[in-house]
Amino acid sequence: MEQKEILTIKQTIQEYLDPLGPKSAQQIAEGASIAMDSEGLTRLLEDMVAEGLLFKTKKERYALPHTLGILKGRLQGNARGFGFCIPESGGDDLFIPAESMGSALHGDT
Repeated sequence: MEQKEILTIKQTIQEYLDPLGPKSAQQIAEGASIAMDSEGLTRLLEDMVAEGLLFKTKKERYALPHTLGILKGRLQGNARGFGFCIPESGGDDLFIPAESMGSALHGDT
């Protein structure tokens, strides 16, 4: 499959999922009218997850991160243990208390 065709399919998936909640690979294939074998579609969806374009839920469903309230940004840690998420999309920084930092480190995405 050509790179241009893959980009078109990715865009189609994103446009289909934008107003919706999480959907299974089969629901995406049917709803977005994607003619691709299930193994190929699953690989493509997993690639989109790795790229940060989609989020995969515990129930094996895919959604756009913003439809789930997920914010992508860079972590600015503080020596006292707390930090801030600086959103890639701009806007206000999000405070992260020390008890919610887990194993996150300064500069993480």
